[in-house]
Amino acid sequence: GGSNAALRVAIERAEAAGVLFVAAAGNDGKNNDARPHYPSSYLVDSIIAVASTTHEGDLSGFSSYGATSVHVAAPGSLILSTVPGGYAPLSGTSMATPHVSGLAALVWMFRPSLSMAQVKEIILKSVTPSEKLNGKVLSGGR
Repeated sequence: GGSNAALRVAIERAEAAGVLFVAAAGNDGKNNDARPHYPSSYLVDSIIAVASTTHEGDLSGFSSYGATSVHVAAPGSLILSTVPGGYAPLSGTSMATPHVSGLAALVWMFRPSLSMAQVKEIILKSVTPSEKLNGKVLSGGR
């Protein structure tokens, strides 16, 4: 997506209130370091940008990435989700992002006194390192 001043201001205000903003990196299969994707590419400390991996741990072919602009990867290919009338496998960085959001919620559930910055640090330092993700996401893992 393109940059939007109102959205950036909203994210910055949320950051001031201690809100962690987990954002999908995009499904263009491009390097966000070279061509930013918003809102995940805003240079705001409260953002965690999330790429998608396959069940095998490879970067999903559609997933955008960035060694400095995308923080972490999570499963986002063929994730069973609700659809009208039932369930279906869906793919996208928007399917990977809820994994990271859920992890943040779990961290805060067990340690509610932690700041947004501390929760982000815990998530980024707790990844499972992967050679497949080296140079693709800042944390080098999922």
